[in-house]
Amino acid sequence: MIQIKSVIRNAAQNSECQQRMANRKIQKQQANRTNRTDIEKEHFMHMNRRRQLKTVAFQTGLIGLLSISSVYGSAIAVPDGNFSQASGTGTVGGGLIAQSGSQTIGTGPWTGSYDAVAGLLVPPSLTIASIGGVPSGGYARISGLLGISVLGSFLDNGGQFSQTIAGVNYQANTTYTLSANVDVGTLLGAGALTLANGGVGIGLLNGGTPLVDSRNAALVLSVALLSGTTYQLQMQYTTGAIAPVGNLGIRLFDSPSGLAQANLLNSVTFSNVTLDATSAAATPEPSSSVLLLLGGGFCAFAKGMTKRRAQRSSKSAGKES
Repeated sequence: MIQIKSVIRNAAQNSECQQRMANRKIQKQQANRTNRTDIEKEHFMHMNRRRQLKTVAFQTGLIGLLSISSVYGSAIAVPDGNFSQASGTGTVGGGLIAQSGSQTIGTGPWTGSYDAVAGLLVPPSLTIASIGGVPSGGYARISGLLGISVLGSFLDNGGQFSQTIAGVNYQANTTYTLSANVDVGTLLGAGALTLANGGVGIGLLNGGTPLVDSRNAALVLSVALLSGTTYQLQMQYTTGAIAPVGNLGIRLFDSPSGLAQANLLNSVTFSNVTLDATSAAATPEPSSSVLLLLGGGFCAFAKGMTKRRAQRSSKSAGKES
């Protein structure tokens, strides 16, 4: 009888033990499933965060590139800068009467101004044509430059094309780069376009009044032979903390002073006029700025990853305890 009770008791104990083991196994499986779910959630959140940070880094770099392009230079539209506008063609000046004057050529936007020597020299002719420019478009030509000696001094006629650009004012601390193709019909010697009393050049106006021009050699950026006898002439002018107050304007001229007839450039053709404005404020090089902006974005990305790892490690330590 005692043996039967012992067997029954052992069987009951074994059953309870097996039940406890089964319960622990079930609990462990449930815990594993919970852990896997948590890990999957963490992984999903981590990947989503990575995508967000990558997007932020890319957008930061893109915004930086756009900002740099706006800071480092932008073109200012020059109305009929390539002289291709048919309504702006025509000829002024010239003739047989030694009289100075100024007239709009066609319907504009260019104005032709011509200077004679009263009673002695007629003015030059100023012509704009809508074809024949280099490399394309039309051209503006000043021809018929003359000089005469009077009582030991030389007097010259001259002319210029000009326009003021409506709604465009000078900005403080800004570098303006003016460029035009110039052809005088012959190859030029060094410095021929930067003579203080020379005839040919390009310049900037302040509200219709001459401000600076390429006869100041310090302002000339380059004189480069393009083809044949056509040169690209570039000049730069930088404003100070206080900018000129008038509208920005452009002049293309052949206005010699005190030159003998033999030294004159008797005809000059201008084409392809462009103008750019660039902030003169101290800024890092574009490549450095891009690296700085992109580096900032990726630092934010790395910081986010480190924070997520720390959070996962903290949660794992809590579960183990």
